[in-house]
Amino acid sequence: MRTEVYIRIVNDEASIRMLDGLKVPGATVAQLRAPREGTGERWWHWVTPPVALDSDNMDIGIRSLLHRYRVFFPELRKYKGDGADIDLELVAFYEEDTRPEGLYLSSETISLLNELGAALDYDAVPAVFLNSKK
Repeated sequence: MRTEVYIRIVNDEASIRMLDGLKVPGATVAQLRAPREGTGERWWHWVTPPVALDSDNMDIGIRSLLHRYRVFFPELRKYKGDGADIDLELVAFYEEDTRPEGLYLSSETISLLNELGAALDYDAVPAVFLNSKK
């Protein structure tokens, strides 16, 4: 099984474009398909590059990613609210004959998530989606 982690912020286009101005190394911006309710506009997101995690100790990899971007946390937190979200996205790609693994997070990692103001989104998807990304 392969597991990836990244930080994602979903907000309106203007906010996401301002985030892009922070020049966070490797971060990208894209328009989503999801419409913003009652506006006729679509949501946008800002994401850091995904990082592959060691399945034997995902906590270390997650904590390392959070420390890498910690210097940006004060600015990133400004873009949460009014339907906008900050998430730590954890995606497990599993083969047909396997099941997704459990997850343990240390108190230090949970504290970093809190400092960022982020929720944890843990998705498990068939590995066929990983192969289609290539």
